[in-house]
Formats: sequence, C-alpha cells, structure tokens
Amino acid sequence: MRSMIAIAALAASLAGGGAHALAVEREMTLDFDEAGQDLTFRFGGLLPSDGTGGWLRIEGGGDPDVFPGIDLLDVREDERAFVTFDGAWQGTFSCDGNHRSTRFDVTVVLGPTDCSFAQDFVLGAGVLDEMLADRTIEIGFATTRRVDGWAEEGDFVRVSFGYEADPAALAAIPLPGAGLMLLGAIAGIAASRRRSA
Repeated sequence: MRSMIAIAALAASLAGGGAHALAVEREMTLDFDEAGQDLTFRFGGLLPSDGTGGWLRIEGGGDPDVFPGIDLLDVREDERAFVTFDGAWQGTFSCDGNHRSTRFDVTVVLGPTDCSFAQDFVLGAGVLDEMLADRTIEIGFATTRRVDGWAEEGDFVRVSFGYEADPAALAAIPLPGAGLMLLGAIAGIAASRRRSA
C-alpha cells in the first residue's frame, strides 16, 4: 500500500509541475602536476538560473601525506594565477599578494614555497545569467611558468559553484520522460514484490 501511495505522489509531482526551486551545485577537481600548467574547468548541461545570482569557489592544495600545497607565492618567484569566467578576466591571484596580484581569500602557507588557498566569488544575477546563456560555464585557471616548479604528486585545483535554477525550466521536463520515470518505478516495485513472494 505504501508503495502505491509513493507512486501516486510521484505521479502527482511530475504531472503538477509545481514551481519549486532546485539548487544546482557542481564541483570539479583537476590535478596540478606540471609547472606553469593552465587548467580549464567546463561544466555543461546547466539549467537557467532563477535570476538571484550564485556563488563560485576556486581552491587548491596538495596531498597532506606528500606536501600539502601548490608553489604559488608571488613575492618570491613571480608565481601567479590568472582566473577567467567564460573567457572574461577576473583577476590575478597568489598566496601572498603584492602589487602584481591579489592575495587569495583563504591561504595557509606551508613552508617557504607552498600554500593551500581558496577564493570565493559572488556571481551577480546578470553575470550568472550571461554565463549560463549557452547552458555551460567555463572557468580558466592559468599560471605563470614558475608555479609549482616542483609539481608534487597530489596537487590539485578545485572549482565549485551553486545557484538556484529557474522553476519554469524545471516545469519544461517533457511528460514522456516523466512517464518513463513513473513506469520504471512501477516496474521496480513489481519486481521487488515478485522476489519477496
């Protein structure tokens, strides 16, 4: 009986197409294992936003069992990272910051050369909507050639972001797809009943 109630609730939810916001959150981690490496983070198949903006975070570090950081101290050796959103310049960053670069929001300096870092960005509604116009977001993290000259194994850069999706975009899920989901749920319940009988 409970299974049938769950199926009825699922069917009502799919058919009703209620205007409930959906939090979209994505994350990607890439290895940073060459000196002066340029990384590109591509996220596709994204839903339009609800117009309220969002957030994005770039962080980096290393394997705590090896040496937990990236060689990104600008004052010592001209080590900087250049950040872009869909090709648009966002700034130059390093773990110490000086006249050539901005210090990352959160930085832990590990020894004379390495650090772990994070940088938070607020994505205003207009900026986010422009980025999502093609349903993709591309974040660039390019570095000067001296960054991570030792390139310890386990070094990484991670990009994560989030926003609320437009409820109208969610209502646009085609009913044939919703019907197939409902049929799959019914078949799964029937199969489990046969096994238990």
